[in-house]
Amino acid sequence: MPHPPSPALYGWLHEPGASRVLLLLEDLAPRYVRPAEPVDAARLAQAAGVLARLHAHWWDHPRLTSAALRAPQGGLSRFCQALAPGVVRRRMREAAPAVAAFADRHRGDLGTAEARLLDGFAARWGERFARRIRLGALTLCHGDFHPLGNVFFPHAGSARPRVVDWPQHRRGLGPHDLAYCLLAADTPPDERRARDLPLLRRYHAGLVRGGVRGYAWEQCEWDYRFSLLGNLFQAFLHGSFAWFVRTLRAARAWNAEATLA
Repeated sequence: MPHPPSPALYGWLHEPGASRVLLLLEDLAPRYVRPAEPVDAARLAQAAGVLARLHAHWWDHPRLTSAALRAPQGGLSRFCQALAPGVVRRRMREAAPAVAAFADRHRGDLGTAEARLLDGFAARWGERFARRIRLGALTLCHGDFHPLGNVFFPHAGSARPRVVDWPQHRRGLGPHDLAYCLLAADTPPDERRARDLPLLRRYHAGLVRGGVRGYAWEQCEWDYRFSLLGNLFQAFLHGSFAWFVRTLRAARAWNAEATLA
């Protein structure tokens, strides 16, 4: 990929006998900064742009079919990974005890609508994801793209953001990276859709400029809404009710539950 968003690699030395690799990497400190909350709109727009460039280059790329990028990585909480449908179903079965335990522990904290969404998610999300994977339109996802730690923004000028922490990268739905990014950069529920929609449109326009064809805006929006629900796994498998509430509020603002129908 020309001009990848990762820090530049200036040189490396591999010492097989010592099982050691030495890397000489770009120093981000002089020109880049990690933002604090709240992340401003300009930086979120930069984040959407860097994702569009990354995803457009890797869109349905032949190398996405390699064994390395089709293998699970990072534990059950990384459900954005577009694995073989049979593997998705197996991982759902493996995650079921954690989902059930979370529901039992917090059943008293949930209203009727929240409990219905939780039950519908557990019953249908995995099958919907398996069906969506078969449609194609997949790309290389970072998997942990959040602007409060893994994305470094330039102080000024035309430099593009730099992204670190790539071990979770796998093929997946591109809008998942953006959904996770915007969940991490939280905003009040009544502002959620108004803030996110222009960024999603910017992302989709960037894909088109990058050469992606046949990926309609309606599919992009559906993938984004569906990906919001996928972030519930972070709550279930890490026992975070706060993340569950944050994700649920975003999902409600986008009517994400309808993607399970």
